[in-house]
Amino acid sequence: MLFTKTKIEFFLLFPRMFSIIVIREKTSLTPCNVWGSLDQKEEKSMAKYEILYIIRPNIEEEAKNALVARFDSILTDNGATVVESKDWEKRRLAYEIQDFREGLYHIVNVEAEDAVALNEFDRLSKINADILRHMIVKLDA
Repeated sequence: MLFTKTKIEFFLLFPRMFSIIVIREKTSLTPCNVWGSLDQKEEKSMAKYEILYIIRPNIEEEAKNALVARFDSILTDNGATVVESKDWEKRRLAYEIQDFREGLYHIVNVEAEDAVALNEFDRLSKINADILRHMIVKLDA
């Protein structure tokens, strides 16, 4: 006999447990490839950043253009792509920075795979006396 009296009583007392067992027995999961094929290369996504820096207001126009070109080339030489680089405007500062009450704001939109270019920009802008302040912000995708 396939079912004994105790097994039948158990199934009658706990029908939900039996149905779960049956469903689990009939469910077949298809195997999935977790790692993917080995010949495919992973593409690194380019993260988007916005860099804002304040240039001292008494700088000559030629020197400002050279400064902007230099810092744009620092980004591109270290693997980043400069999407847009533009002057914002001359604005009054909330407080004095190095005895200046105004500053020339410049905005740069950048795409980079890693932070090498941004770290180099950060390091050199801290050293440069023409840049009063700078800020690097990672944009949401």
